[in-house]
Amino acid sequence: MFKSISGIFSKLAGNNTNLTQTNELNKDAAPCTSTCCSGASNASSFKIKSIKPFIREVQIFGSGCKKCKTLYQNANKALEELNLNIKAQYITDFNIIGELGIITLPEIRVNNTPFAQGRLLTAAEIKELIIKNYNIAQDRENINDSLTADTDTNTNPQTTIHQKPKVAFVCVHNSCRSQIAEALGKILGSEYFESYSGGTEIKDNINPKAITFIKELYNYDMEKEHHHPKLLSDLPKDLDIVITMGCNVKCPNINAKEHFDWGLADRLPKDNDEAFKEGIKNIAQKVEDLISYIKNNTKK
Repeated sequence: MFKSISGIFSKLAGNNTNLTQTNELNKDAAPCTSTCCSGASNASSFKIKSIKPFIREVQIFGSGCKKCKTLYQNANKALEELNLNIKAQYITDFNIIGELGIITLPEIRVNNTPFAQGRLLTAAEIKELIIKNYNIAQDRENINDSLTADTDTNTNPQTTIHQKPKVAFVCVHNSCRSQIAEALGKILGSEYFESYSGGTEIKDNINPKAITFIKELYNYDMEKEHHHPKLLSDLPKDLDIVITMGCNVKCPNINAKEHFDWGLADRLPKDNDEAFKEGIKNIAQKVEDLISYIKNNTKK
């Protein structure tokens, strides 16, 4: 899509980076709309040594409102603090915004890759996103104390921080399959990603069979680990991957770099324990596939 309009809007030209991979996991549609300009939190500051791959451009798409302008100002502040010799572009032309298929404003893009939608990011948060996604080497002696509690003073100053991606499993009620996926993510994939789950609606309790069989098969007690049904609004705001279980949840109102759908059956069998266990094992295999995908696509 970007290529087809780059001749018309040359200021938007540039190749996409590989922050969003295409793969065999049945990539789903882009995230749907969310409330414009939600709040933001503070993040740590870094003294930057180098950056790669090279950042060509940063674009802010907005309606012209005060908060969109603030995001533009914060982006330029972040670029200045990162010692990058570029300025953000502020784009309010709705013809361009429509051509790019942007639904939620404001949106920030780096090298034409969406970074965040519908959020007013602070300069510190923008820096942190760039550091996370563009493999910046930084001086550990200048990291904020909140990140250096366990840092050895002899650490190589050119060490790069790599954060584990945040993965959310989503279904309608967050009472069974998405809870099982979250638990299996923690059991099997904690080394590779942070695991969360949520629902578009919620029930009062998790399916008792899910609790029983996860404990039986994996010696993991969902109750002791404080699993409980949660709404989408309870999920972290900086998700990397959202996975819908199937169940007609095709466009959750969540911003994330990647969306996948696992196309599972609407529910696990209530009256057949062995079939229920097979359903858990099927989800476990998909979690293993997800681990392989993350391992193969994590920047070294």
